[in-house]
Amino acid sequence: MNNVGWDAQTDSRIRCRLSIIVPVYNVEAYLMKCLESIVTQLRGGTAEQVEVILVDDGSVDHSGEIADAYGSVCPCVQVIHKKNAGVAAARNDGMDAARGEWLYFMDSDDWMSQDGIPMLLRALTECAQSDMILFDAWQNTGARELPWEHFGREAVWDSRDEIRRLQRGVLYYSMDYPGTRVPLAAPWDKLYRRAFLTENQLRFKEMLPVLDDMVFNMEVLGKAELVAYRKYRVCHYRHVSSSITNRFRADRVEEDKKVWGTIEQYRLGLFSDETGKAQLQAFDQAYFCRVIRSFAICCRRSLYHRDNGKSYREKQEHVREVTKLCPYSDAFLRVQKQNLEWRLRPVVFMVRHDLYGGLYLLYLAEKCFEAVKGRWPGR
Repeated sequence: MNNVGWDAQTDSRIRCRLSIIVPVYNVEAYLMKCLESIVTQLRGGTAEQVEVILVDDGSVDHSGEIADAYGSVCPCVQVIHKKNAGVAAARNDGMDAARGEWLYFMDSDDWMSQDGIPMLLRALTECAQSDMILFDAWQNTGARELPWEHFGREAVWDSRDEIRRLQRGVLYYSMDYPGTRVPLAAPWDKLYRRAFLTENQLRFKEMLPVLDDMVFNMEVLGKAELVAYRKYRVCHYRHVSSSITNRFRADRVEEDKKVWGTIEQYRLGLFSDETGKAQLQAFDQAYFCRVIRSFAICCRRSLYHRDNGKSYREKQEHVREVTKLCPYSDAFLRVQKQNLEWRLRPVVFMVRHDLYGGLYLLYLAEKCFEAVKGRWPGR
């Protein structure tokens, strides 16, 4: 750990209001823009309220050096160097080092809006009793900048039914929030009250290689009693190019199965009373939708990918085997198709009717659509 400019005995940041945690791994092309967008806002009274924790997760490029350079000249910046263990572990290490009353997790290839930090500070004052605060953002594709907007107006949720609905939205936002195209699973459009996370032992699951942020926010909303939404566009989210999101992942099915196992275990502790049956059924529907959506992504990134190496017949047999495994078999059998977005409904139809040749044609059609539009989700 490189505690640049950090003195735990005398530094007023031990009582700071906001900790900005930035996991860093091999992002030398983007990191300076990210850090400049933050440190240029740390002036005067703002600097006294904010600390920035950069967690270098074993980068092998110049990312660690760039982080150290900022840490050496900015007393608000603390740099942690560690052995590579994944983004979940890096975020947890940042949480352990944080002294802020509120935590904000920023991705190192994104950048803060011009008044992003004042917006965050304003929101945590306006919503001081909240456990989580949700924000809007900007989505940048390289060619254009698009609004990242969750809902049409600001809101405060304080009932369990409303917050459970948000929780389901983390798993699959299209079911409960068909009017928005913006997922609820990311951590970089949210503020978290640190005491709330600590009291409930809420941390990112380090054993999950994918979707750890989705599981984290699902668990956060399982405990939250007050959630606020402010229509502040606090950061610029860099949309990953299609060439990266389509990168071959040979073990994606196995990675996803770890996620499903975690959610299944979490589900066992939900809604034990009689009145919770309807809530459990709704949770299950969101979960089944998420499983099917991830299955479609697996088809693109693994099962049917051109770098798979298997013959067409072998690929089809593997796909068939996957759909017969739990929880995929349950999801395809029990999901209510009206809860799914339109492009996933044919996937369910093909699997239910054992039409795997048709499933492959859907994959090819998706590839063509992706080439034209460049909008297929990569998560």
